[in-house]
Amino acid sequence: MDDKVRPSTTDIAARLGLDARAPTRKRRPLRLIAIALIVVTLIVYWIARPAPTHYVTATAEMTPLTVLVTATGTLEPTTKVDVGSEISGRIASVAADFNDPVKAGQILAVLDTQELKARAIQSEGTLANARATLVEARLKRKRVAALTKQGHASQEDLDSSTAALDRATAAVTQAEALVDVDRTNLDRAEIKSPIDGVVLDRKIEPGQTVAATFQTPVLFTIAQDLTRMQLHVDVDEADIGQVKGGQGAHFTVDAYPDRSFDAVVASVRYAPRTSEGVVSYEAVLDVANPDLSLRPGMTATAEIIAQKIARALTVPNGALRFTPPGFAVKRAEDGTLAAERIRPNVPAPLMPMLPGGQAIMWIADGRTPKPVAVKTGASDGLRTLVTGNGIKEGTKVLVDIERKPAKGGA
Repeated sequence: MDDKVRPSTTDIAARLGLDARAPTRKRRPLRLIAIALIVVTLIVYWIARPAPTHYVTATAEMTPLTVLVTATGTLEPTTKVDVGSEISGRIASVAADFNDPVKAGQILAVLDTQELKARAIQSEGTLANARATLVEARLKRKRVAALTKQGHASQEDLDSSTAALDRATAAVTQAEALVDVDRTNLDRAEIKSPIDGVVLDRKIEPGQTVAATFQTPVLFTIAQDLTRMQLHVDVDEADIGQVKGGQGAHFTVDAYPDRSFDAVVASVRYAPRTSEGVVSYEAVLDVANPDLSLRPGMTATAEIIAQKIARALTVPNGALRFTPPGFAVKRAEDGTLAAERIRPNVPAPLMPMLPGGQAIMWIADGRTPKPVAVKTGASDGLRTLVTGNGIKEGTKVLVDIERKPAKGGA
């Protein structure tokens, strides 16, 4: 074997026209591309990764709690009387107008009495004639009785005179009754106020004809005392169990939007009212109206104070409705509640059954929300009384999640 030097790889490559550094130059762009892909992947993952959820919390606090029941209704006078006419006729004069104060027995209007007076005179004449006939029948009966004793008149004559006397007596009684009716009708021609009060409505004018044939027409409406009124409100059936006599209330009317009026529940009616499938019950509230600012028929919105608690552990109502997204509640083997994460596209498990009057709240427990079962009580519409082992004063409860404002928003 010849002792010659073996050619190097470079020499061979040179002879073959190849460059030994070519593979290195070709692999370098591939490495750069791989590194770039890794960097892009990390950037995309960093941008697309789910941001940590930040919750809006509130504090369980000891606060005063006032439970209000809202109802609407109308104001009415304590006593309102419709004054009508029991007889027909033409209105001769009207002596009272709207808003006039009147006294009991005061004449409000007078019907034309010409025909009524004629009837009264006629009935009095009939009575006088009946009385004369009665005197004549008595005398005749007396004479026939004497003649019968003497044997100059028969028993039949005595019986006839006795019957005539009875008929005359009945005629007098009938005529006296007719006189009373005509005199009463004549007196009723004067329409009088039955109570002390104020005229709310007048429905007649002088010269108008009143027909009282089938029903008594209403001529005036009188309120007894407008300084004391009543507010009749409809309370929903869901709230009626909280409303009782003696409870305080306050209400507003559209005429005085910046003023609140006080009232007291006088009674709660048992009769139901149904309107479009909604059942309600009428509550009557006593209202003082010393300055007469309130008027009958005004629509009022009342808030009845159903319950007042000086200090109660309360939470915002939103805490009782909030469930953290991506979480569900499960019941552990020992009966306690625990949070369970929900995997994407997997239906959430059913909420554990709770006794009536209980709800589930979520409290801040590190990074993972924790469900707590509480018993709910009275509520004022904003905060609710709660009790339970997992809740105390100062506990942070979840009410919502923080939402970033949209770009370009205020």
